[in-house]
Amino acid sequence: MESTFDAAQRESSSPSSAHSLIQRLIHPCEVADLILFTGSDRASATTGAALKVEGGTFTSLTP
Repeated sequence: MESTFDAAQRESSSPSSAHSLIQRLIHPCEVADLILFTGSDRASATTGAALKVEGGTFTSLTP
């Protein structure tokens, strides 16, 4: 049985979908990794930043 994520991944790889620099959807564990990082001591030098986990998604190269 195909998971919801697998179905979304297959659909996002179609030519009509939005483009991504990494050419795939972001896995939920990648979002969780960012959350864990921002709550850890390793992020102590990160202040006032807007961090995005979106793989460089863009809809168009021209306005």
